[in-house]
Amino acid sequence: MGQFRDVLLLLNRVRAEGVIHDYAIGGAVAVSLWAEPVATQDLDVIVTIPGDRHPLDPLRSLLDWFTQHGQAFAGEHVLIAGVPVQFLVAWSPLVREAVATAAEATYDPADPDSPTIRLIRPTYLVAMWQTDQGADTPRRRERAARLREAGLVDETLLTELVSRTRT
Repeated sequence: MGQFRDVLLLLNRVRAEGVIHDYAIGGAVAVSLWAEPVATQDLDVIVTIPGDRHPLDPLRSLLDWFTQHGQAFAGEHVLIAGVPVQFLVAWSPLVREAVATAAEATYDPADPDSPTIRLIRPTYLVAMWQTDQGADTPRRRERAARLREAGLVDETLLTELVSRTRT
């Protein structure tokens, strides 16, 4: 639990320092925290970044910050407290909305110094998987089914989100 807490502390720090505008955890970790555990290799963090950025290198300011603060890199991941974290810039209006409307909670309510955690809401996860080209994989369909079975997907909102992306 300590490693994940350290990741959250660092995410909240880069947000507080203005390196990123906002973030939300997505992917398998979000599904695991909303419903039931699923296997994953890394932590997917979707970010919005302030200011102008080069379209071919949108994460440069964030990666430079990590370098200046001694974080290690392994391929496409930043290793934070030993956790491989993949940063993705919000790539569409739907994903930017998912980050902006992410659920925010105290990670460990029993700890008065606990960091906050921001999670993409289940309906947005499913909408992202259904609308992004190539994202509708068997594994993601299974994860969407888990979220639905847990009663966490607002089907009316999902229909609206999907229809907005197709117009």
